[in-house]
Amino acid sequence: MLPPTLASPVNFYATTLTLEEAANLSLVLLGLRNSVTLSVFYLKSEAISRQGEVLPPAFQFGQNNTQTGFGVSYGFSLSPLTSVGTSASYSTTTVDTATGPFANSRTNNAYANVSLNTRFGPKTTGSARVGGSWSDTPGTSIAGGGNISSLEVSVTVSHTF
Repeated sequence: MLPPTLASPVNFYATTLTLEEAANLSLVLLGLRNSVTLSVFYLKSEAISRQGEVLPPAFQFGQNNTQTGFGVSYGFSLSPLTSVGTSASYSTTTVDTATGPFANSRTNNAYANVSLNTRFGPKTTGSARVGGSWSDTPGTSIAGGGNISSLEVSVTVSHTF
């Protein structure tokens, strides 16, 4: 099973039909105590309107764009009960429209995380995770000059009764 943190295209939902051209490639290398997964993708989305009519601006967000990206993840078993994992991804979305509020805009996204998972006993597990994401849309008026970043930290302990 591929980790959910790998790079993949983002689905945009709208009340229109969309023609998509996609390509995905993943390579998984398994070792005795570790694994490496590499992933690349390409997705071109184009809105389909009735008889060539242009869609209203409210429905154009998320339409006519090209997404490309890649990701890598690494997992290592420290012991039969404890494992470490890390992943990183980068993607770019470019709007393929020459008119409208999002004309020819581009967004760059990056994500990375490290996690530690262990089993304390037959019914108790624990995990700790640190991750961060970054998004940049050059030329926009988003607070911070078009840059958005976040840091996530989580620790969980689960026990089954």
